[in-house]
Amino acid sequence: DKTYILSPLPDLLKEKYDSINKHNNKKIKTFLSEEINIENCNFQEFLLQINLSFKEYMLAIRSSLSRHKVIYRREPKDAWTNNYSPKLLSLFRSNQDIQFILDPYAVCTYVIDYINKSENGMSSATKLILNQTKEGNLPLKEKLKKISNLHYNNSEMSVQEAALNILQIPMSVSSSVVKFIPTNTPEERVMIVKFEKELKKLDSNSEDIIDKNILDYYSERPKKLERLCLADFAAWYETSQTNKAIEKNQTDNIDCNVILKNSKTITYRKRKTDRIIRFKNFSVNKDDYNYYRTNVMLFWPWRDERKEILRTDIYQVFEKNITKIKRNRQRYCKFEDEFLESIIQRLEDTRENDEDLRNTYLKAKFKIDDFIPDEPHAETDIMDTILGTQEEFHIVSNQLKMTEDNYFEIISSLNPEQRDYLLHLANDFKTNEHTQIFHFISGPAGTGKSRLIQSVYQTISRIFWKNETLNPELPIVLLTAPTGKASYAINGSTIHGLFRIPINRKVMGDLGADISNSLATKFSQVKLIIIDEISMVSEELFRKVDQRLRHLFKENLPFGGISILCLGDFNQLPPVQGKPLYGSISDDPYIEIFRRPLWHLFDVYKLTQNMRQNETKFITALNNLGEGTLTEDDINFFKQRCYEKLPDKTKIEKPIQLFYTNKEVAEWNETRLNEIPGKCYMSYADNIVIGDGPSTAKDSLLKWAVDKKRKLNDTENMPQTISLKIEGRYMILKNINVEDGLVNGISGILKKIDFGTNSDTKEKRPIRIWLQLENISSGQKIRMRYKQLIRIKNIKEDLTPIELSITTFRRNFNSEYNLAIERKHFPLMVAEGLTIHKSQGATYDSVAVKTFKNMKQSLLYVALSRAKSSSKLYIIKDFPVLSRSNSFAILQNEKRRWETCMLIPKYKFLREKRVEKQLVFHNVQSYNKHKQEVWNNEAFIKSDFILLGETWTLQSDDISNNVFTCLSRVDGHMKRQANGCCCLVSNKISKMFQEWHSSIIINEKGSLSISSIKSKELLIVCVYKSPNFPINSLDSLFYNIKTDDSKNKIIAGDFNININNQNATTSKFRQFITQAGLSLINENESTTDSKSNIDVIATNFKGRGGAYESVTSFHKPIWLRF
Repeated sequence: DKTYILSPLPDLLKEKYDSINKHNNKKIKTFLSEEINIENCNFQEFLLQINLSFKEYMLAIRSSLSRHKVIYRREPKDAWTNNYSPKLLSLFRSNQDIQFILDPYAVCTYVIDYINKSENGMSSATKLILNQTKEGNLPLKEKLKKISNLHYNNSEMSVQEAALNILQIPMSVSSSVVKFIPTNTPEERVMIVKFEKELKKLDSNSEDIIDKNILDYYSERPKKLERLCLADFAAWYETSQTNKAIEKNQTDNIDCNVILKNSKTITYRKRKTDRIIRFKNFSVNKDDYNYYRTNVMLFWPWRDERKEILRTDIYQVFEKNITKIKRNRQRYCKFEDEFLESIIQRLEDTRENDEDLRNTYLKAKFKIDDFIPDEPHAETDIMDTILGTQEEFHIVSNQLKMTEDNYFEIISSLNPEQRDYLLHLANDFKTNEHTQIFHFISGPAGTGKSRLIQSVYQTISRIFWKNETLNPELPIVLLTAPTGKASYAINGSTIHGLFRIPINRKVMGDLGADISNSLATKFSQVKLIIIDEISMVSEELFRKVDQRLRHLFKENLPFGGISILCLGDFNQLPPVQGKPLYGSISDDPYIEIFRRPLWHLFDVYKLTQNMRQNETKFITALNNLGEGTLTEDDINFFKQRCYEKLPDKTKIEKPIQLFYTNKEVAEWNETRLNEIPGKCYMSYADNIVIGDGPSTAKDSLLKWAVDKKRKLNDTENMPQTISLKIEGRYMILKNINVEDGLVNGISGILKKIDFGTNSDTKEKRPIRIWLQLENISSGQKIRMRYKQLIRIKNIKEDLTPIELSITTFRRNFNSEYNLAIERKHFPLMVAEGLTIHKSQGATYDSVAVKTFKNMKQSLLYVALSRAKSSSKLYIIKDFPVLSRSNSFAILQNEKRRWETCMLIPKYKFLREKRVEKQLVFHNVQSYNKHKQEVWNNEAFIKSDFILLGETWTLQSDDISNNVFTCLSRVDGHMKRQANGCCCLVSNKISKMFQEWHSSIIINEKGSLSISSIKSKELLIVCVYKSPNFPINSLDSLFYNIKTDDSKNKIIAGDFNININNQNATTSKFRQFITQAGLSLINENESTTDSKSNIDVIATNFKGRGGAYESVTSFHKPIWLRF
């Protein structure tokens, strides 16, 4: 009922009442731990219930103390509440660790131990390694390597410390200099060999190979320093060879008035300030000989160590000169040895006790930690790591930036739908870098959404990477998805991880200032965020992304003013938790702000061309199933894949079996595991209760956690038991490492189990498993980390180790006690069979689907579309009569709304049917480099004329294909140069052109390439003029056009004259155009990425034309319709 400062019991009292006090102390703790009805109990009632007097209570408390302690005034119900300051708590609502200081020395010890917390274990581990290396009689180099590996694999250090170590910058600079004196016996001292340069000067028979140390310099000191002891010499004198200079950082400390030399060309300079000396100290009680020898050696003058110290009666020398030795020692050792030893012993005892307590706690936490691997774990070899560092860093820093060739390849592989969208988006960002777009790309599985994501990421990033004012290390485009598996597939991050959104919490809350500022800096250059698998994103999560971006960018605009591109297939199942984006909008706050919900800000673009499955019937049937428009032909097609049971051939294929319920999955998994030959090993989770509360509450929580009926959702996807069998299929249930592809949903075949043995009970338990993952790119980093172990144990290099991991979960966030379960286990489940919900977002080589009556259409669509081809799709039982869920009608309404907000790509019209003729000119900046881009572009292929400039071609290059004929071309001579052009004409009309001409003019300033074709009524001229070719030389070109008798005339080319500028060159060029009777078609447009207009089309008739978009050339194509 009051606050007391209690002291430990005196030894006499402690011994007298020891057993009684221990009994009473245990009684107090037991009552507080187990009694739950103490809410209204005061201190006096508490004493009555434990049947102790106040004096007995105080004696019991004091008996457990080893030092003075403040016992605070508390009610019994607050026994588990940590010390806190009400004032501080009102200002900063966080955990507090506050106590009154009674022992200043204890504070120093606490601070030092806290700083060196992570190093405490390292000291004992290092001693163990040293002892092992001594016993093994290893060479010095091998000893150093072992110690280096130990520290490399177990040390913790801050990023700042690591940076300073790499840069070889000292972590601290002191005005005091430390000097170590080797006081071991000569046999135990480490000697340093002379530099190679000095060794070469020695006679071949010379044995003088050891470099001098401080003991040598001391014994050779000048006679003026005869009475100087070794400690004084080390503290006050610098030594150097006469012909060598003292280091720069030491000269300021030299007293130039005291410079001495000996007979052997050694210079002795006295310091202005003394050094701090260090030496190995020996205990007088444990090693008296070395204790006395060290004291004589340090604090009594000598010349010859062997003669005056090692070969004398050292005890007698010490006793004879004890007064002077102690006086000299007093200058450097302020405390007596006995006192220091007692302090050191006290420290060691405290640390040992702390270590014992820590070890006891760890044993109480997880029993599995007592299981030692049956085969020793081969940790990372520091030499392997050093050799691989540069390459690994290069891969990490450039993993998303494609080479130019790879980029051109992926662009040329796009289908017309993908290309239309990409060029539309690229033009938006090129025209206005601050544009904000909201686009949703809809498409079923296999329509190339992942490839389009890759293309968009590279294209938009490249647009801004050219800006030298931007930081190349910061992202331009962010890639994200709702699940670990989906985010890994696009080389991105999960939505929750990227935007720091808590999982399973209704209220998100603001980020702390440090995290918020860090994210804002990291995202400061972001122009576009791509969200894949948008159908799995709930309305609530979507709003949280919007809120987070507004907060980070401090912009009250949707998503903080950042452009958003979403991709997905809403025919798949809606989010497991939460409403779909197109669901109820009655409570959407955006209706009040923008008069429409957040999702309705998005324009829709549809992908329909399936790129994954090459079977037309299967593609059509799947799409019709998703849309709810199945035909008889579709149903008959699926019925051909129906089986009463799995056929025998599937024993080799091992299809993944999909079910509707968890019960069916569990039964199938058990059946399949029993069919696999070999022993089944059971793996059990370790559970401990963390937090403060009575033991009854902890027992209740633990019983709840291990209940067999407990669902994985309740335990953060960490199972209590797992049946492990070699050759069984298993799925990872948690994101272990998203960057490495070890994500929730990825599966693999179990190939190996590593066991550990409890040294006390000899019990064996699985402590590591090895999976052959379905995706070989997953787990590359962890396989690299374990390559030493893989090599030693002869494990296949494609196997990935999965370690035990820890997760924390609660039963009820609103519980009276702040208790939680900490579970350590493998985050795995048997995956011979899965629920259809769990399979969403994945594709498999072979799939079997168990159907049932009145199966939901959306459920069956998700199940069947997991198969990559119909030949390995097995429908067990009959094709069901389908029912439609309530959400189907809502989705159909949403799709009707899409028709009102469809995105129409800007350049789609160039590949559509038309009556007019179409001509396209493009400076391709090397035909051979970009020919795939030309011939895979439908806007080009569906034109009638393709004119190309700056082709860099030779006569041996084939330019025509089976659709177009090259009628006229200009090539370089002997070597490829920045010149050349050509006229390609569709085979449908190529016979109309009976004349064609080509020429090239080259002078010291540049070149002019001209290619032309002519029919009865049409003249087409293609031109490429190099930048420095004189404009006056164009006179003859335009004169020939003017005097040509063709009714219709077209000239197109790159003239390297910006017609948007107003200068003499532009005026001259316009004059040529006018005098030839021509008019410019594409005035006031930019035809390059620098917004200049140097590519032009001019005609002597009315026509429509403009600039197209290109993502592979600095120049934009230009088109003409006539």
